[in-house]
Amino acid sequence: SLTVVMFCRTFYDNTDAGRARALQLDAADGRPYEDFYDVIVENKTYSGQEWPLRVLPIFKRAFKRFPTIANWGGPGGGMPSASSDGNFLEALNMSLNIFHKHHIDRDLGRTGQAVVIITAGTGVFEVNRELSHVTKQRMHDNGVGIDLLCINEPVMHVVPLFIFKRQAPG
Repeated sequence: SLTVVMFCRTFYDNTDAGRARALQLDAADGRPYEDFYDVIVENKTYSGQEWPLRVLPIFKRAFKRFPTIANWGGPGGGMPSASSDGNFLEALNMSLNIFHKHHIDRDLGRTGQAVVIITAGTGVFEVNRELSHVTKQRMHDNGVGIDLLCINEPVMHVVPLFIFKRQAPG
């Protein structure tokens, strides 16, 4: 069973218009931002050779429309964040919601619980310390594994590597 969600964080200008558009302010530097999620495929099951024929056209359409969904460019539009500044843990926590009651009404046709995240970055993420602890505990409690595929050049250390954001004073 496959669910695919595209996610990103869009940063806006630190102006009155940008702050009015954004839903959040970055705790570390006060930049206004908004997180976006687009469910591409939800709980789909295909047999072996059907995958490419069924899923690739869906992915192509999704990649074409995502910049519009994420409000990149145009009047009042923002800029996509770098992978390291994105909403990695927030998206991971949303995917963990699927496994929250995994022990109730089990579908024995499927086994295992795994999340695969593909990032354009190197696997280094600036995250909130408390959210990282909550995420780790949820993954342990539900027995969920995660695979991280980094498209960028490999780094010389184990990833994911979390750099904890400093909270803004005040």
